[in-house]
Amino acid sequence: MAAAAVRSRRGDDDESSSDYVTGADDDAYRTAFGVLRGSTPVKPRYLFKPSVYTPAPRDSDPYRGELPPPEYRLLGLFRVWTAIRFFYAYNDIVRRDWDQLLLEFVPKLRRATSQLDYSLCFVQLLGRLNDALATVTGCATLRSAIGTHVPPVDVQFIQGETVVTRVDTRTSATTTTSTNATTTSTVEDGDSTRIAIGDIVIRVDDIGIGEVRRRKQQLLPDSSTPQATWSRLHRYVLAGGPNTDMTVVVRRGGGASSSSGGGGSTNSDGV
Repeated sequence: MAAAAVRSRRGDDDESSSDYVTGADDDAYRTAFGVLRGSTPVKPRYLFKPSVYTPAPRDSDPYRGELPPPEYRLLGLFRVWTAIRFFYAYNDIVRRDWDQLLLEFVPKLRRATSQLDYSLCFVQLLGRLNDALATVTGCATLRSAIGTHVPPVDVQFIQGETVVTRVDTRTSATTTTSTNATTTSTVEDGDSTRIAIGDIVIRVDDIGIGEVRRRKQQLLPDSSTPQATWSRLHRYVLAGGPNTDMTVVVRRGGGASSSSGGGGSTNSDGV
């Protein structure tokens, strides 16, 4: 590799050789080649010192009670709004009128009558960011409404349907007992005794899957894309409480099957 093979032009009009300089005469170029040859050691640069843990800031005086009084609800709104308005890294991309949104959410926070209502106001506010990393934590009521445990079945949103994509092979064809729940599976048409990959969920506890998705979506902020939003939603669409059973009706090959499964077989996380 020859240094002289790379040239940078100095002038715009003069084509003489004196208007060009070889890379060998450039300090940055020599340093780069020194690094490639291993003759110039480069020290890693850190924003923080290595191995130094910087804990996240914590409230020194957390709000008390399941539903804070109105003045504390508004204070919570102002704190979240300030963090977004002045410190969110992607405001130039989101391009929302945060001053107007503040006026929109003040009456919503004042009207909240429960811890769930209070938390859902922030779910809606963070949803305006369309950021998958923006979420509400620390509210037991919201966490319970979303669901803390899931059955041994994974589902995904595929071509407008909620489709089973994984079944825990450790579960029995009839009845299995886990640490948190007993799971029983039956199929009406007799083809199988448990839910199978490819089954399409059509009802959960006698509620249409579309309504189930709508209710769960209200509990989760929107993500950056519709695909990410649906993916996040389907992590919790079958979630429920510990030691609970649910009845799931699925469509398979033109027929229908039902499976009653414990919602507490696996702890769900990441909400």
